[in-house]
Amino acid sequence: MPEKKIKHKSFRYVAAETLNKLFKLQLPTKRLLDTLCQTNKLSEPDRNLAMKLVFGVLRNKGSLDFFITQLSSVKLRKLHPFVHQALAVSLYQIFFLDSIPESAAVNEAVKSCQQAKVPKRLHGFVNGVLRNALRQKDQLLQKLSKANPLIPNQPQWLINRWQSNYGKDISQKLTETNQQEPGLTLKVNSLKISFESFILTLKDNNIVAAKGSAPDAVILPDFHGKVNDLAGYKEGLFHVQDSAAQLATLLLKPIKKEGKYLDCCAGLGGKTGHIVQLCTPLGAEVIAIEPEKNRQNKFTDNLTRLFPDLPITLHTSSIQDFAVKNATHFSGIFVDAPCSGTGVIRRQPDICWNRKEDDFLENQKLQLEILLTAAEMVQPGGVLVYATCSLEPEENDQVIHQFLIQNNEFSLSSCSDFLPTDAVKYTRPLISINDTAGDVFAPLPEEYIDGFFAARLIKRA
Repeated sequence: MPEKKIKHKSFRYVAAETLNKLFKLQLPTKRLLDTLCQTNKLSEPDRNLAMKLVFGVLRNKGSLDFFITQLSSVKLRKLHPFVHQALAVSLYQIFFLDSIPESAAVNEAVKSCQQAKVPKRLHGFVNGVLRNALRQKDQLLQKLSKANPLIPNQPQWLINRWQSNYGKDISQKLTETNQQEPGLTLKVNSLKISFESFILTLKDNNIVAAKGSAPDAVILPDFHGKVNDLAGYKEGLFHVQDSAAQLATLLLKPIKKEGKYLDCCAGLGGKTGHIVQLCTPLGAEVIAIEPEKNRQNKFTDNLTRLFPDLPITLHTSSIQDFAVKNATHFSGIFVDAPCSGTGVIRRQPDICWNRKEDDFLENQKLQLEILLTAAEMVQPGGVLVYATCSLEPEENDQVIHQFLIQNNEFSLSSCSDFLPTDAVKYTRPLISINDTAGDVFAPLPEEYIDGFFAARLIKRA
């Protein structure tokens, strides 16, 4: 009897296929997920469920593969690729989520395999593995608990280098932190509302809020809804930004009255928005550069919502092209360089599965080129801030050392002098190549702050 044709593909299918394509194509998860959601016409709630499953599998990949090896005699590398991910999606629901009926997780996995046109003989295999998982759930959790220290939920090569760079204890803490879903942190728009008034606005709307590490950082520990449903979103009273990024932007201070400031890797505009808030009271001008079209559109949307009455110039070329035509020297330049992103794996868990160890030195070449280009546009006595959301020395300390070797007009400045007292704990020493000692801002990822790196450089007057 022929199988019944399934017309509508579910969010579970989309989750499994996103993971299948991710490991095959090594593309960003969000791009793959958005494409599949559009193709399969998923509703917004179903898209959110698909993303929850995808990110949950990525954060717990080692544990889920451990379960599969306990339940199946077929080696992981020999599993049908889609079957592997369909099993992972269902096992994540069974072992890590309480809100989804276990029977649905099993039945929908089989349906997903039908939708993916997996050979019919494997449908029974998937059903059998998952039924066994339900029967052996307690025993499997006990086995996982005993084996847990030896089961990596990030690639072993990455854990090895963290152990080498940071030591075993910190490396273990990093891998555990990366498995946790991060909380939401906002940056209050100080040009429109005070920190205290914004907290009261949230309280009036029954939103629990706490102060973050940065002066205008607001943590929402219990909020799991849509950001644009929060009070004050449409009015531009805040934007989403982690405390680490907010603290790094403060390194441009002191802002020069009527100076000119450049954000040369603007992205979606989070740090540009913060720079605008620092500069506007002093009549300083802010210019941004972002070459990527999709980011340009989001940048414009974000900055228009935050500052509808402020003209903010966005250049759509690369910094290299901008520098050729530019005649301005800036009081301060912020370089948020493209990087591996290993400091924000908990936010984007596909990062660790999309990276190779060779990437760090490859990134370094571009990072150094951007930093050297930016340095030419800094006026004497001006500030140059170099930042990444990476934990890797090739993208951080080594870039600063090489920059100072090639550019003796600059010296390292201590970040701790420009950070709030409570944030000084996130700095560490760095001995620069020109024999001046200073510190850099380098928090490791914790519950309410991302992994980050920033160095503050001063051009000789």
